[in-house]
Amino acid sequence: MNQHCFFRLTSALAALLALGMPLHAANLTGKWAWTIETPDGTTFESMMHAKQDGEKLTGHVSRPGSDDQLKLEKGKVVENKVSFTVKPDFQGNIITVDYSGKRDGNQIKGTINVVDFGAELQWHAKRVQDNADPTGQWDWTLATPDGNEVGATLTFSKQGGKLSGELIADNWAVELDETKVQGKTIQFAARNPNTGQEYALAGKITGKSMNGKVSFTNDSGEEISLSWKAKKR
Repeated sequence: MNQHCFFRLTSALAALLALGMPLHAANLTGKWAWTIETPDGTTFESMMHAKQDGEKLTGHVSRPGSDDQLKLEKGKVVENKVSFTVKPDFQGNIITVDYSGKRDGNQIKGTINVVDFGAELQWHAKRVQDNADPTGQWDWTLATPDGNEVGATLTFSKQGGKLSGELIADNWAVELDETKVQGKTIQFAARNPNTGQEYALAGKITGKSMNGKVSFTNDSGEEISLSWKAKKR
């Protein structure tokens, strides 16, 4: 097989194989974004929904915008090593494709062996975390330096995909700025309408609870960090 034909074949296979791949140890259950690389530098992407039970790995892979799925077969996870097989239909023939990889944190890198054609491709994957949804009302509490607590109602709402919020107490209300959620981490900012004091807040969402820190600079130029928590109503 000449080089030009090999590149064409591996590119076609990669486009098809982007419809199926593996996962890693430490529990791979969840969604993974996968990329297959061909010898000529072309990349193909897909998304995997996986489930790990002990050393057994099951799941399926689909390409963006496609309803087609490939089932993982012989999926296995041993420590940080992953292996499995998919059997896609390539130009009317069922072919065997073996995947192997090694996990490092939330990433996997490995090799694809297209058994029927003796072709080898590289792939890598990254865990995809669904963003937590903070919309609704929360009972928010700030721990003050003197050991007391300040309470307020923290409210988040979403319109047109944009997240907004506000903090409301008995005698004051503050709109939140720069509100964003990535995975289980939430960040937002607030400004005291009377003094102009700016506050940066960050926290972690765990189910119906949030815990975090608020940071600001006081009148003396000292950096202050206080703890806050919230519970969803």
